[in-house]
Amino acid sequence: MSISIERLRSLLDRLSPDHHLLPAVEQAYGIKKSGMNGEASLDYHLHFIDGDFQVLNGIRLQGDLYIFQMDVVLVTRSRIFLIEVKNYAGELIYDGDNHQMLQIVDGQQKAYADPILQAKRQTVQLRKWISQQTLPSIPISSLVVFTNSYASLDSPHPDVIKSSYLPFKINAMKPLPDVWTEEEMDRFVRRCRSFHQPENGDVLKRFGIREDELIRGVLCLNCPRVCMDKAHGGWRCPKCGGFSKRKALERAMHDYLMLMGDKVSNQQLCDFLRINDRQVANRILKSLGYKKVGSTSNSYYLIPTD
Repeated sequence: MSISIERLRSLLDRLSPDHHLLPAVEQAYGIKKSGMNGEASLDYHLHFIDGDFQVLNGIRLQGDLYIFQMDVVLVTRSRIFLIEVKNYAGELIYDGDNHQMLQIVDGQQKAYADPILQAKRQTVQLRKWISQQTLPSIPISSLVVFTNSYASLDSPHPDVIKSSYLPFKINAMKPLPDVWTEEEMDRFVRRCRSFHQPENGDVLKRFGIREDELIRGVLCLNCPRVCMDKAHGGWRCPKCGGFSKRKALERAMHDYLMLMGDKVSNQQLCDFLRINDRQVANRILKSLGYKKVGSTSNSYYLIPTD
């Protein structure tokens, strides 16, 4: 699971059911999860593409003014395929005349921006980025691929297709002469990964949520948003009676890492876990094996990010 999805998941777990921004966070999480599932399901079909190629997923590069993100970039020595992945459900209709994508689910129609135009903008940005890397210009073909196997797609556009057809479409394309050497193709892939711009990790800032709006404590792994009580040797849920020696605590510290960062002091741990005793907090930090930085009142512990 990508770290951006993990951050949203942790935020969802720690917002009260009546928080006014919960629907916005749920929507963002759903979109991210759907996109990730779509890209994962596409991997199967890529195995049926002929020839040698390399694949980049979710690369974000800095353009002249804005960062642009590409769902899937399939790289060969003769051409790059820029693949925009959609995982929409229901009945899907590509309306090229009005530059929109229509989705009908349970009789309700929703319009989305034209994915072909989106892919074309990314193509322009990628072509310019390549020129700045002192690499030879290479043809770029953009495709919009829908990965939900249960959705129906009505599209007169030849580049708006279902994922099952993708390898056959690429294999049927007219071969082009090699533009890049193997070393140049490898250099492009390395530089994409090197210049990749991860999404802003501060998910609280993104939604304008304060730390004091979060649900504090060690949450029960079985009861959503229920704080466990500190018990001898672990934590016990006051609702279901479930006991966790360490797993629930580790999940709470993962939430802290996703939402607050990788540095935690004794006082910050007390506040986040709702602990009144600093000695108890010290024992918890030592039991978790975090590295301590400093030896004064300003000392803190580093939470491993791997």
